Formats: sequence, C-alpha cells, structure tokens
Amino acid sequence: MLQPFLLIGVGGSGGATLRVIRDDLTRRLRLLGIDEDDFPEGWQFLQVDVPTTKEDQLPGLPGALPDSSYVGLVGRDVSYESVHLSLTQKGDAAVEACAGWIPEPPKEVRVPIEKGAGQYRAIGRTIMVSRLDLVARAIEEAGRKLSSPDARAGLDALGIRFNQKPGVPSPDPQVIVISSLAGGSGSGTFLDLCDALRATYLNISWADHSAAFLFAPDTFDTLPDVAKKGIHGNA
Repeated sequence: MLQPFLLIGVGGSGGATLRVIRDDLTRRLRLLGIDEDDFPEGWQFLQVDVPTTKEDQLPGLPGALPDSSYVGLVGRDVSYESVHLSLTQKGDAAVEACAGWIPEPPKEVRVPIEKGAGQYRAIGRTIMVSRLDLVARAIEEAGRKLSSPDARAGLDALGIRFNQKPGVPSPDPQVIVISSLAGGSGSGTFLDLCDALRATYLNISWADHSAAFLFAPDTFDTLPDVAKKGIHGNA
C-alpha cells in the first residue's frame, strides 16, 4: 500500500520545496474528491527554520504549510547574544558540539536572527544546537502521527482509490530531509537535525535509513550577486 512519509524541510529552500510537494499532492487528492482538510496523516511535513514565524507569501510559490508544520528556532525579540548564553548554560557538551563554529564575541553579531541566519551557517548551527530539544520533540510528534493506526488505515483506504491491491502491508515510513547547502539556516543545521532524528528513534530501522535531498550552489546561479555573497563559502 501507500508508504508513510516524513518530509523535513530545513531552512528556506527546504521549506519552499515542501510547499511545492504538498501543493502537488493536494491537487492530486482533489481529483479524487478529497478535500485539503482531509490530507493524509500518514504523510507528515515538518519545516525547521531559524525565523520566528514562517513566511506566508513567497513569490511564485504555493501557500505556506499549516502552522502546526512549522518549527521556528528563534523566539520573538530573541538576540544572538541570548542564544549564545543559552548554549553556554547547557554545559560543555553543547559547546563542544559547536567547537570552532560559535561566532564570538556574541555582542558583535549584528544579524537579526528572528528573521533568519543571514547566510551565516555558523549562526544557523549555533542556533540549532541550542534548540535541539525543541526539534527532537517536533520530530517525535510527527513520527507518532504517521505511525498511528489511523494514519496507516487512511493510507490503506487512499491506496485503494489509487487502484492498489488491498491487504498488502504498508511499508515502513521513509524520512527525507530537504535542504540547500548554500544558505545559513539549512547548510548549518541539517546534519544536526539528522542526528536528532536518529537519537529520537534509536534502534528503529526506518530512522536509520533516512535520505537527504540537497540543493548545490549552482541552483542559485541566477540570483543577483548581492543575494549570493555567502553561497559558495557555505557549501
């Protein structure tokens, strides 16, 4: 039958890709008479990004994901200095995890992080490590939903409408992490997110077989020079 999926978009490019995928699936389901409100629970979407809130409207892209699918790593009015302090208070293990990455001194980092990492992957990674507990909880919740009996039953029923044979056991969930290697949020954080995924589902085989879809720097060659100053360095 249809396979459960957990699609995790990291950073702006990852989130934009999720929008397109979900919009395409929604249109296909609509052809079967299935409303967007009945989108299968066995297909979970999770966008993890630095900004406090998701961008609702982006030129040329479908609408944003549901609010429940967005994980903003930075709270409102939080500065980089606050993140730096939070990370150091977590102890030596957290600081060592970012060894060589943490931008210092913190008071000289002028990036307004509630809007993003500003194409600085070191900032993105520092923020991610400071909020790994939040990310792990979001991954755990998404995994719980797609593994529930109701989610499996929903995919089985949907598979029949796609002319698949009933009675065939559903495959294990597949996790795909989507990110670019060019910006600050995704390139700095997707590896730590994958570690959080494996740690959250320790000894569960499908978590060990996640896949990554990564955008290389040439994806952004058509951008104006002012918009891609850090792209090749990040990658």
